[in-house]
Amino acid sequence: MLKKILFFILKKRLNLSRVEAIYRTIVSASELEKFSNNQIDKLIGFVSKNNSYYKNIKYINNSVPLLTKPLINKNFKKLKSKKFFTKTYLNSSGGSTGKSQTFLQDYNYSNWSSATVLFYYRNILGVDPNCTKKIVLWGSERDIFNQRDYPNIISNWLTNTVFLNSFKLDEKILDQYIQTIKNYQPVYIRGYAGSLYQLSKQAKNRGVSFKGIKFVSSAAEKLRDFMKKEITETFNCPVYDFYGSREVGAIAGECTKNNMHLFTFNNIVEIVDRSNKRICDGKKGKIVVSNLHNYSMPLIRYEIGDIGSITSKKCDCRLKLPILSEIDGRITDHFVKKNGEMIHGEYFTHLFYFRNWVKEFQVTQESYDLIIIDIVKKGLRSVKDIEDISNKIKLVMGNRCIVKWRYVNNIKKTPQGKYIFTRCLVKQ
Repeated sequence: MLKKILFFILKKRLNLSRVEAIYRTIVSASELEKFSNNQIDKLIGFVSKNNSYYKNIKYINNSVPLLTKPLINKNFKKLKSKKFFTKTYLNSSGGSTGKSQTFLQDYNYSNWSSATVLFYYRNILGVDPNCTKKIVLWGSERDIFNQRDYPNIISNWLTNTVFLNSFKLDEKILDQYIQTIKNYQPVYIRGYAGSLYQLSKQAKNRGVSFKGIKFVSSAAEKLRDFMKKEITETFNCPVYDFYGSREVGAIAGECTKNNMHLFTFNNIVEIVDRSNKRICDGKKGKIVVSNLHNYSMPLIRYEIGDIGSITSKKCDCRLKLPILSEIDGRITDHFVKKNGEMIHGEYFTHLFYFRNWVKEFQVTQESYDLIIIDIVKKGLRSVKDIEDISNKIKLVMGNRCIVKWRYVNNIKKTPQGKYIFTRCLVKQ
């Protein structure tokens, strides 16, 4: 009886009844493309009357200019609608620099985002996140503080969630988390890609293997190939990537056939080139997102800062959702040359594969011709490796490029608890 009462309180606190109603709307929508078009038309009709920034907007033939972070800062008051349907709150996102971006959201937006996540876990991964045993390995400072209040402690208990703080991880803490996972025996684990990777490496070093975990869900950071391989081997289960952001919520999720499906009922996604022109099937460009449900501060054609591509191919899982065929990560993950050529950050991370003396690393492009490599060593450094990595960097960045090595005690994470492998500080 006590648990039923507490669950009723939880439903009211988290507005779960409304989330369930939206979830049913998503599931029952027969034509998702038509549904999305109706939602964007509804949003445009609203903002044209109630939002001074979009007042004269005409969403025809790509006539809406892109919305960027500097434009949000410059037009913050204008972007706030005169009236909205539900309560509002301020949120913020970080980036590779740690500088936050503030924006306004409302409960209609958060309910739709929660319902989208519910759809992803129930209809794509086959579990109910509201009751399934799970470990959440999360590192955002603001989320950690929220987990310390009694309502969230009760919420975690009622939803069979064990929350593990990954904001700071060392060998002792990782060993404790490994034991917690073995004792709790969760159905699945969700967490930051970087934190899951560190946990996997520690378990491997300790000779620990896991059984009975259905899958691992990675989010918040780019899940790189070497990280996915390590996590898969350690937990003996598939690893599925999830793509979203603080600004627009759930964007896409990986299905059991390893395709990233766009949640078109929550966000409309476009790919544009460097001239901001929409590009076609399979071509790589900037990811632009229009959230369909935040009426308090609409983000229409928002340049999120990532690079990717969309394909028209169909998935064997038969989901009627388009496929985001590539997510190359943040634009700042790509190094840039004077001629405008971009080198993907993945090239640089691959250079550190199988360098056993490297515990952690970070590669930063300070200028066109200066690359800084920060290294946390374990054991003696290899002069041969250093020469090999430096030469391979110059191969793509040019012979004039200077490669400087620095040996540090730790690699600093962002204020959001994220581990950045590559950073480009050159304005792009």
